[in-house]
Amino acid sequence: GLLAYARTANEFTLVKLTDYPDALCLDGSPATVYLSEGAEKKRLVVHFQGGGWCQGNTVDLTIAQCLSRSKTNLGSSYRLSQTVSMPQGQLSSNPDSNPAFHNWTKIFINYCTGTGHQGTRKDPVITRGVRLYFRGHNVTLAVFDWL
Repeated sequence: GLLAYARTANEFTLVKLTDYPDALCLDGSPATVYLSEGAEKKRLVVHFQGGGWCQGNTVDLTIAQCLSRSKTNLGSSYRLSQTVSMPQGQLSSNPDSNPAFHNWTKIFINYCTGTGHQGTRKDPVITRGVRLYFRGHNVTLAVFDWL
């Protein structure tokens, strides 16, 4: 479950979605979210992290950019911090700066697919001996199933 992970209202705890084998980052690492449990446990703020699509003027250049991205936090979950703080905006637990949602449970969906949370390619693309997974849609479905 959802609420077994968070420690404090200001702290977001990393949750790896390892029970969803089709929800993968570009490099094949498991999809993740950060969770902060609020007093209003049944009210959720779900935030999709931005990150942009892999882009290039040709398919080869696009795949090359995805390969580079797969070695960063926008393409892999392997190097993410176990906890993060998000003190401002709609994810803040401060009632002065976030009166509407400060006490809601918050989910931050990490972006690591290069597909705008939309990719559905079943088989990986192999480039330079590396497998790249385009599974953004699968990640989104896994998150909402996990909730």
